[in-house]
Amino acid sequence: MVKAILATVRTALLAAGILLAASALPSVGAESALAPQAQVTRNTLIESAVDLGGGTYQLVLAELTFEPGAETPLHQHPGPSVGYVETGRIGVTVPSEGVTNSFSAGSAINHPWDTPHIFRNSGDQAFKMLSFELIPIALQPSGE
Repeated sequence: MVKAILATVRTALLAAGILLAASALPSVGAESALAPQAQVTRNTLIESAVDLGGGTYQLVLAELTFEPGAETPLHQHPGPSVGYVETGRIGVTVPSEGVTNSFSAGSAINHPWDTPHIFRNSGDQAFKMLSFELIPIALQPSGE
């Protein structure tokens, strides 16, 4: 009797394992769940500490490239950030305001650095921009 129960349990576990393994495989003709995500790349061109009297900041100039379909997670920046669009088109969404603005080559972007936002390239070509960022390193207390 015990041998029969163990054999049944063993068969059930084997069947469950096969079903679990099969469910992890992509369906024929379906897009794989492991397909690579569209990339955002960042190339820092200049990085320099500057003292602006009220504190020390990191001044950064970076080139950002968004492949078609790429997007940032919801984020915000520690300091002011503006951009210049070199190529392509990008949408900048501020979920709290329910607003998406679109920017194309030749545009300047004064994006809401201190409000959570998302950059999304929903076009079919790469998007490139120069990003100018001022990041606080050490701020002086007021009155000093």
